[in-house]
Amino acid sequence: MKQSLKKHRSSRCSSQQELLVFSLAQADALTKLLFEKGLTSEAEFMEKLSEERVNYQRMQRKHQRASCYCRKNLSSHREGKGWT
Repeated sequence: MKQSLKKHRSSRCSSQQELLVFSLAQADALTKLLFEKGLTSEAEFMEKLSEERVNYQRMQRKHQRASCYCRKNLSSHREGKGWT
């Protein structure tokens, strides 16, 4: 088992889709193990998932605002208006 995981980690994903599929499968397996071992309940998991979703959405909005600002600033600079 350790060798297989080590080998998979060392191989590079050839696409974003492969990375997404691997990440989803890994998260699904970990979640199922937590439930099967009784380390958490589905209700606790869903509550934590909701909290984390809010955090990720907040980070995504912050990143999008920063990207928009950078594009706007670069566009102004290219038009000869200088940096804002």
